[in-house]
Amino acid sequence: MKKAVSVILINKEKQFLFHLRDNKKNIPFPNFWSFISGGVEENETLEEALKREVKEEIGCNIKNPIFVGILNIDNFGTLTYIYKAKINKKINEMNLTEGQKIKFFSYNDGINLKLPEILRDFLIKNKDKILAEFKE
Repeated sequence: MKKAVSVILINKEKQFLFHLRDNKKNIPFPNFWSFISGGVEENETLEEALKREVKEEIGCNIKNPIFVGILNIDNFGTLTYIYKAKINKKINEMNLTEGQKIKFFSYNDGINLKLPEILRDFLIKNKDKILAEFKE
């Protein structure tokens, strides 16, 4: 089974950075909102993959990601390891290289976006863990 990583990036206002995926038929969940994510390369740790994907997709560095849980996306034969991390950048300070756009949303607004159902279920099930304060 393939491994992937995804990160819930949270700003000071406790808003989540959502990513509108490209509208391409050959990718999972085209034209859906999601989080910054991508595949884990050979000989790469989950945390290395996470930091690389964030750097590649929005040009930002993250520190101290916190593991939240695992999504098993059977249709695609992928285990996705989901983390959360702080982000202290505004949208105009990011350089989006994949997807249509990125935008911050509150938790409640976020779960009402056009999300893959498996991701919406994960956000609802793990709400307390996701919204828990970060320790410095």
